[in-house]
Amino acid sequence: MGTQRIGGIVEDVATMPLNPKGSVGHGLYYRYEVRLHDGNALVFIDGEVETPHMIGSEVSIEQQHRNNGTSTYRLLND
Repeated sequence: MGTQRIGGIVEDVATMPLNPKGSVGHGLYYRYEVRLHDGNALVFIDGEVETPHMIGSEVSIEQQHRNNGTSTYRLLND
């Protein structure tokens, strides 16, 4: 597994879960729709409520490349 740091722009934000009753025991979080600078791909990344990012803001992301060929993404706190 390899990792790299990339950037992107927040295009949309939603509070999750959509049904607040479903958050019992799990808590609320934000789901960000981010357009990556690297290849212009659109990805969805979950983030903490305590560190919100506005639509249009630049974010730093860690991309993890898995051995099975998939990639996962995590917001970095800069």
